[in-house]
Amino acid sequence: MTEALRFDLWDNLYDLTIDENTKQQSEELFFKIKYFEGELDESKTLILMRCCALVSSQNTTMTTIDGGEIKGSYINISSFLKGTPTDLSTYLGYLEKLILHIPDHIGVIIKELIRKIEISTIMHKKFVEIWDKAELKGNDEFLASTKQFLWLLVINIKSTLKINSIFESGYLIIAVYNTAFCSFDSHSLSFSLPYIPELCKIMKASIEQTKSWVENIETLLTDYLQKGHLCSKNGHLSGMFSGSVLNKNISLLSSTYQSSLNQDDFDERDLILIKQKIRTPQKPRCIRVSKPHEIIGKVLKWDEPNNGLNISSKLNEVSLPPVSPFIPPPTPMTMTMELNNWFVDLLDSVTNPEILLKQIVPDYLYEGLLLRRNDMLESTKKVFDQRNIGTKNALGMMFINENFEMQEITSKTSDQNTRVEELRNFFTIVIGRILLKELEKLPNSETLARNEEFNRGIYACCLEALLYLHSVVSINFEEVLDICGSSPFEFWKVINSFLQFSNNIPQSLRRHYREIEIKIISSLAWREGSKINQAIRSLINGIQEPNETSLFLRRVLSHCANRILELSNCLGLAEMVREEIWSAFKGLLSEKTELLVNRHVDHMIVCTIYAVCKVNSSVSFKQIIEKYRQLYLEEPNFFKKVYIDEETSEDIINFYNLEYIRVMKEVIMVKGMTAKPRIDILHPASPLRSSMPIQMISSGVISSIMKSPIKSPFRTPRSEILWATSESFSPTPKFVSQKINFESGQPIKKPKIIANILQVRQEDIGPAPSLKKDNSLN
Repeated sequence: MTEALRFDLWDNLYDLTIDENTKQQSEELFFKIKYFEGELDESKTLILMRCCALVSSQNTTMTTIDGGEIKGSYINISSFLKGTPTDLSTYLGYLEKLILHIPDHIGVIIKELIRKIEISTIMHKKFVEIWDKAELKGNDEFLASTKQFLWLLVINIKSTLKINSIFESGYLIIAVYNTAFCSFDSHSLSFSLPYIPELCKIMKASIEQTKSWVENIETLLTDYLQKGHLCSKNGHLSGMFSGSVLNKNISLLSSTYQSSLNQDDFDERDLILIKQKIRTPQKPRCIRVSKPHEIIGKVLKWDEPNNGLNISSKLNEVSLPPVSPFIPPPTPMTMTMELNNWFVDLLDSVTNPEILLKQIVPDYLYEGLLLRRNDMLESTKKVFDQRNIGTKNALGMMFINENFEMQEITSKTSDQNTRVEELRNFFTIVIGRILLKELEKLPNSETLARNEEFNRGIYACCLEALLYLHSVVSINFEEVLDICGSSPFEFWKVINSFLQFSNNIPQSLRRHYREIEIKIISSLAWREGSKINQAIRSLINGIQEPNETSLFLRRVLSHCANRILELSNCLGLAEMVREEIWSAFKGLLSEKTELLVNRHVDHMIVCTIYAVCKVNSSVSFKQIIEKYRQLYLEEPNFFKKVYIDEETSEDIINFYNLEYIRVMKEVIMVKGMTAKPRIDILHPASPLRSSMPIQMISSGVISSIMKSPIKSPFRTPRSEILWATSESFSPTPKFVSQKINFESGQPIKKPKIIANILQVRQEDIGPAPSLKKDNSLN
């Protein structure tokens, strides 16, 4: 192709990161079609080239890092069809014309894509038809958000149930609308109860089949609520459509839908969302801002029609405006108030928690459970008393005694620790409700009541929640586990059970447990002597792992995939480079697990990104670390103290040169596995985007049990480029060998108190002390 025939608008299509070979094929196809089309304006020219690039990419066979072959590009279909809300018909028209000029096997793929898009378009038209006929009344912005939310519900459920039929899609739309209409004010709808007959009339559907769909969809939405995929103001389905949680639900559903998209899927969000969304996961940074009422002069403009009010009108003739769906963003004070109100209401909801517990479990188990609870409370009380938490010597109580002369009242409760009493009731309520839920599902509540690890894990969750509620930071998470006699893995296993004991747990507390889960995944479970080492050893020896270990490892894999994709996106790395990073990191997880012992997963991810980029592009440690700091909160000296051995810590660059590249250089240079992975579950053949995590609190991490083999630290001509010679945090490193003992077992679970816990004498300042009805003081 001569330079005169080159397509000169590639700069406008910079988002299509395709290789030169695909560009050349796209240009050849473009000029072939343009010959028949004649003169085109710039908009149609770009649309035609996007379609040609899409078709050409499907004709390309790509070799993956793992040695497999994949037809098509790594780029999502919707990236080629950018701007679809207004030009979708133009795209489809050009795609149909291209079918005549491409091989038959590619034509079949394009026809299937057109069919999927047409089904989505028909679904959207029917969806909009019902919305228009409903004639919902209210604030325009609230209605626009509601419409987006309902469409996101439809396409998420369609993706979850893998619906490909236009008839099933129709029943799905009816079921979603019926659920929503039952939650709205009937006066704001043009439809009348029951809604199903009217909806079926519009869609020409069977009423009996629709009722079955409605029941199934309501069950599925309830499951979404329990797993944290959706928020509800009142804990029920009706609360999902409240203005205070609507924007949050839109964000959650959009993120969930994104994680389910494959490379060849059309993004149906483009049909309803006004703005183009970033198609890769990002750290959420959106803050909803409250909007004032629209004011004209000095008179508020209400949404209600003019009702003829005049100077002689009575007060009861004035109708109030609807509640504004906009709320201010949460602040630390409002979140503390929400947590405190939830906690007080929970404790007040049960007069005697022990009676509830006694009704659920047999007497012999009840007595044992109380003995175990009291033993853990005693260990907690010793620490609280030494730290002045919940006692009369606490800073809050000292201030009240000095300024409000409350000595007589406090003397009556001098031996009572209010925080311990709260923890006693809190744990009893939580364990009782969890056992009651299990009893409703299966008769296995006795097994859980007898399980000491489960009880200690739930107690640790309750203690951590109490400390978070009262803003006590003098006891860290590791000390919480030590007090309760639990371990990071046991804590991880019970997080879901704890968060499901109530549907009204504040989102700030749920986020706190999500952060703890990431901390366990990233570092705590990788410590030497961790319980998970035994599970890894079993996997290497070919012994089938239990379900909890399998879930644990999958959670590790998905968390690492998410981290790699976020950092790669911020660094602007090409798709092929991302896949090489992912392949190399899977090799680390499966074959070089010893690198993770006593270290942080994110250190390994940063090193892997740098090593792969040394071969493919120019990215420095400084650039990677800057992007990391933009995305995540890091601890002080996070990149300056990386474990080498029991006596040595180095910065991330020295660790990379000393340990990482010495172990990983073969994996990176070979670019993938050539034999069967040592741990299959940590080395799936799927590409990076297919390993993205589900948006829910789950659990997981792994540790290592294999010693690093003694290899020469010296460089070879082939691997010379991998070393980071031009960057440093500190002077030139000294080569040391890694010494790690993998044979140390899990310590016996006995509640103990570390000596340094007892040295702190003050309670960190939390919420202001308040007087309660029974005159017991904090």
